[in-house]
Amino acid sequence: MKNNSFLSIETSLNRIFLVVGISGRFLSSSTIKFDTMETIITFKIDELLKRARTELRELTFIFVSLGPGSFTGTRVGLSAAKAISIAAKKKLIGYSNFEAIFTKALMEKKIDKDEKVGVLVNADKNNYYYQEFRKNISNEKMFFINDFEGFIKKNEHKLIGNFDKDNKLKNYFACLPDKYSIAKMVCLRNKKQKTEILPFYIKEHYARKKRQ
Repeated sequence: MKNNSFLSIETSLNRIFLVVGISGRFLSSSTIKFDTMETIITFKIDELLKRARTELRELTFIFVSLGPGSFTGTRVGLSAAKAISIAAKKKLIGYSNFEAIFTKALMEKKIDKDEKVGVLVNADKNNYYYQEFRKNISNEKMFFINDFEGFIKKNEHKLIGNFDKDNKLKNYFACLPDKYSIAKMVCLRNKKQKTEILPFYIKEHYARKKRQ
């Protein structure tokens, strides 16, 4: 299945999460403890490719998370993906963490595709990025929540996110993307052929402005 072979890079959810998909096999690597992301990401990519017994030239495209999440992590992952894409002459496809978390929740049957669902992504200790999905479709608007207590009081629908459950949150499910949900995302995004590479931290100013 060479047409579906890929390397996925996600460094915006407080980890270095890599996935290689080739010939129907999916291998992943997750690193959560490191000194400097810039110094280890290349090594981790090479290490995973060796485990998969493949090389960059054998892949069809590079898949990369555009955030939202860690500003530094998003920048490092996107820079690495762009460098690989140019050097190996591979197509670069971006995706959002909102969509990845939503896909994971669907696969685990924590949510129903027809219901209204809110996706939360940790921005820092007390702030969150937020996007809603209705009937399996994102409303395309991202909000920056800096009044979490107020948000909780107003919220009435199911929530999913990348952080452990908070006792203040009702009807919340933690959902961190894995290699299978990334593979599903690759299939969906490759069919759509949407290749916009605009990191979500660039949009943060507008998201913050809309919410305030």
